[in-house]
Amino acid sequence: MEYEIKKLVLFQPLFFSVQSTNSQEKMTIYTSKATKKNIAPQLEEYLTNPIFCGGASEKKDKEIPKGIYLFLQGNFSTTQQLNNAAEALWLEMLWQELDPLDDKIYIRELVHGNEKLIQLFRAIKCEQEDTL
Repeated sequence: MEYEIKKLVLFQPLFFSVQSTNSQEKMTIYTSKATKKNIAPQLEEYLTNPIFCGGASEKKDKEIPKGIYLFLQGNFSTTQQLNNAAEALWLEMLWQELDPLDDKIYIRELVHGNEKLIQLFRAIKCEQEDTL
């Protein structure tokens, strides 16, 4: 499957809370074991240790922080498809010679019409001219 991976600047954080009743927009934070020391992890190591952060909310319990991200979205219906997408983010990061800011991958789920849309965000270190 081909992915359209973009560099995304998030100027404002997106907030989430497990107390939110918003079922149209949810977020989970995963840990990725893909690092410069482990550049070819097993497929299931791209998304580990999920922490469900709830629905979109004005309450600021959890967030996708403002920053610069590699980003992709799609209709991923299986765990393998989601892991493949996380792997694609990592490979693009290597290809563009970018460094991850940390080991987190934010997965945002949105309901769009009758479809569920999944977005993956992986923060990247930015150069001085790219700062917000």
